Amino acid sequence: MTRRKRVLGPCLVGVLMCSMADVGKSASRAAPTSVEIQATPLQTLSTATISQGGYFAWSGPALCDESENVYFLVVPASHNSEGGPPPGRAVTPRDVLRVSADGKKRVSFSPAASSKFANATEITTIAVALNRDGGELFMLIWARWRDNGDQTETEKSGQYIVSFNEKGEYQSHLEVDWHEMLVEQFEVFGSGEFLLRGRRPHAAEQRLAILSASGRTLRDVEGWPGNLSEEPSPESAPKFDYMVGGGDGRIYVTQEDVPKGGDVVYAISASGDSERVFELRPMRKDPQLKGWKAAGHRFAAIYLDTAQQLQHSSGEQRGRWWIAVYSNVSDGAEPQATVYGPAPGPPVCYEHKGSTDLFTFITDGAKLVTMSAR
Repeated sequence: MTRRKRVLGPCLVGVLMCSMADVGKSASRAAPTSVEIQATPLQTLSTATISQGGYFAWSGPALCDESENVYFLVVPASHNSEGGPPPGRAVTPRDVLRVSADGKKRVSFSPAASSKFANATEITTIAVALNRDGGELFMLIWARWRDNGDQTETEKSGQYIVSFNEKGEYQSHLEVDWHEMLVEQFEVFGSGEFLLRGRRPHAAEQRLAILSASGRTLRDVEGWPGNLSEEPSPESAPKFDYMVGGGDGRIYVTQEDVPKGGDVVYAISASGDSERVFELRPMRKDPQLKGWKAAGHRFAAIYLDTAQQLQHSSGEQRGRWWIAVYSNVSDGAEPQATVYGPAPGPPVCYEHKGSTDLFTFITDGAKLVTMSAR
């Protein structure tokens, strides 16, 4: 019998919404010398209502596709009289909801739609990724079954990557052997391979690996600093941050530089090669990195100013949010940074049109607000 501790994404439940911020990140990292960067204010361009009333909450960061649809890993409502989850009881997110940019179209994606998982006793979705080229949604799930045959109860479980087409229809699944790796994050290459981030189940060693599109082979990324520690420990091993697909087909991963402090960006190819690309510039007052978005060859690092952080009773983090956009990443020169803010929260969408950076936020747990520079 196998058991796995299930941990929800970084945000928990409010009556209407929860923040996409990763509240688990420590603020105790070594702080490099900060620099003063003039921030560009944001202005509202459009607003769309997405909530249909009642309870609505999600786990982890929301995702966007090229059509500006937003994908939420939904935290299910309970059946108590107040609509939210019962106090003190864990909730397990399973299904994904896609909401159109105007808030009028909604499509659900459920692993239970597959005959493989229809009879599962429990399904928990750990993470979600998009293949922006092919319009596919992928869900990393942990499924559990119980068998009461022969008057004895047995249990089996495993982790799987499940795919859906743009209509929300189940397409396929592949199993990722948890004895080899317990996966916590993943992204998909346009060629079909997966970049997996997690740990070996019987050691403290963290692992970054490439899974083939068929799911048959799993190989470590070459030159990754998380694989170089001879005696890994919680104090010395690099911590996991964020990953996103870039316009050149590679996946760009942020990695905390434990000895020096600050964050470094690596580009990972589907062949398993890694390249240290650039360092994120220190921000004034050393805010915490809370998100990582991409629009082609441009990347947006999302920060929360912890000096002005407030914790709302709903679990939502409130404070001063800032967005540092890095351009000219692919030309080999030191990338330029433009800082926007303060922002109303972490953006769920980032895109670049013409010469304009556009960001979409969720406000009041019910509205999609698109903003750009004034």
